[in-house]
Amino acid sequence: MSARPGIHGRRPRRAAVRETGFSLVEVIIALAVFMVGALTLSLVMPMATRRIVTASSQTRASELSAECAEHILVTPWDDADLTAGTHNDPANPHDRVYYVSWAVVDSVPVLNCKRVTVSVSRTSVSAAALAQLTVVVPQAGSVSP
Repeated sequence: MSARPGIHGRRPRRAAVRETGFSLVEVIIALAVFMVGALTLSLVMPMATRRIVTASSQTRASELSAECAEHILVTPWDDADLTAGTHNDPANPHDRVYYVSWAVVDSVPVLNCKRVTVSVSRTSVSAAALAQLTVVVPQAGSVSP
């Protein structure tokens, strides 16, 4: 059964068939865009992880320096921990990686006071400090001239 000729003797045209789906070029372009995004994300993840670890280390170092400073503020004036010089915490290393030390300077910033600088570092006492905190310990009941 063939189609009947139309008014002008021609056969009627079939409606154009629309193809659905994606062409190979479109799929390749989409994959390329996806790969660029995935590679960028894979490069960013290690950097983000390092920053999180660094922030966590600095937070723990700040906590340890604050704990040590609080201990020093309630330490008696004539205690060995407040003699001039550098002191290391006998509990080192804290959490197996943090080292706490403090340096005491007499009569700074004023007479009958001691300036104590608490430092917390990783891996050793001499390593660069992750956190530093300075407190001034006055001699209780003293009268400055």
